[in-house]
Amino acid sequence: MAETLARRPAPTLVSAPGGSDPQVAEVESLVTEFIGCYERLLELARRRHEAMRRARPREMAECIGEEATIVQRIAELEARRLRLVGAIAERLQSSNGRYTRLSWIAERMEDPVRSRMIAQAARLRELIEAVQSENATVGAAARALALHMEGLMKQLAARHNHSRTYGRKGSVEAGPAVTSAIDVRS
Repeated sequence: MAETLARRPAPTLVSAPGGSDPQVAEVESLVTEFIGCYERLLELARRRHEAMRRARPREMAECIGEEATIVQRIAELEARRLRLVGAIAERLQSSNGRYTRLSWIAERMEDPVRSRMIAQAARLRELIEAVQSENATVGAAARALALHMEGLMKQLAARHNHSRTYGRKGSVEAGPAVTSAIDVRS
């Protein structure tokens, strides 16, 4: 009975003659591309933040356009990664299929592939977290700027409201244009 409950060791991928498994090599290549994409996204997020701080809308638009291109590339890479990881996971008998984590696969590799993949996965995770953090900071700055601009607009509206009455929203709002000039010639 104890023998049936004993865990079987997880299968490992043995390097193909003359190098690593072709699918594993392709996953490593994909992760390297992911890392490059996320490094560029981090640069762009920082540049976009600086452009916002310096009120440079053209530079912000350039950053956003390039970010969109990179995000599209990441989506393409992710589709390839899911296909490859699914095939490898099936060979390694993972119950998570194509959603198997790279670190789980890396643990079942022989060195030096194992070490490289674990380092790559850690670097990618670190970059993704850095991009998310920078984007959260930029988002908070954008919300603060929008609220500031809204406050300025309310102040302007209140100054130019000749009747000084409250609107439906409970604040002094700009009313209709008031003509307050007198023609003294006629």
